[in-house]
Amino acid sequence: MIRRTADLSACVAAMFMVAAACAGATPTSLPVTPSPPPTPSRLASARPALPSPTTRGTPTSAPFTSSERLSAKPLGSETDPPLGYLEYLPPGYGDGAPWPLLLYHHGSDESGDGRERDLQRLNRTGIPRLIARDAWPQDRPFIVLMPQHEQAGGSFCTEGEEITDFLEFAQAHYDVAPERIYLTGVSCGAIGAWEYLAQHTDEVIAAAVLLAGDGREAFAEAGCALGRVPIWAFHGEADVQVDVEGSSMPIEALQVCDDPAAVDVRVTTFPSVGHAIWNPIYDLSLDLDVYRWLLGHTNSREAD
Repeated sequence: MIRRTADLSACVAAMFMVAAACAGATPTSLPVTPSPPPTPSRLASARPALPSPTTRGTPTSAPFTSSERLSAKPLGSETDPPLGYLEYLPPGYGDGAPWPLLLYHHGSDESGDGRERDLQRLNRTGIPRLIARDAWPQDRPFIVLMPQHEQAGGSFCTEGEEITDFLEFAQAHYDVAPERIYLTGVSCGAIGAWEYLAQHTDEVIAAAVLLAGDGREAFAEAGCALGRVPIWAFHGEADVQVDVEGSSMPIEALQVCDDPAAVDVRVTTFPSVGHAIWNPIYDLSLDLDVYRWLLGHTNSREAD
């Protein structure tokens, strides 16, 4: 069962209304076979070397503007991407060293045709919003690629095959550390990510953070093999668009698997909270550091 803390319900709900209102509260989380968070030294050794930040307060110091490193790559670009996408490259990228890749998939409201104008919809919410608003820190070491799903003539939500094709494109065109490829998505994007993981488990992905998605069909398809990928799922218990069982059921099923046993699967639910849970999670208002958790995992298949 999922443990809940009743006296935090109102506070957690308020955090989604005004992220700063209850910044110190932590919703109930149920980790299963959790990996301990990486120590600072372990985490530092896992990251590519980054330029040292300018000492705060010196005349040459300047705030980091992540938006300046955000680029639109529409359909028809010279690299011929399978989907239009937004690209964020961390400081220091381009020296030939491999970097962690974080692939973000949006919800249905941000779907579009992959052209430059429609790609701007991605900046409304989630990780693209943080980067566009200069709220993405300099020392977060991911290449972040954010493809846009097109609903016209296709499926309502992102499909697993789209993710497969885009991952192949990303690995061919970026200096990616193959053992550090991470997947995250919200709503329709999380539904597509669950589908992809059911089809490919840990062939490529080192860990996934999935928000307000539905993994019930993924577990029905892949069974316990789905647990080969570390998964942290999040869901609002009052979600009327995608039932909370979409996250809790597959995680609870994976928790009791023993052939194979799940690597690290966990679900965090929020009492009295609806569908749009992602901004306070991605901006760390809830003190749930999903980025640190992702970096604590590598894909052993790719590392060999």
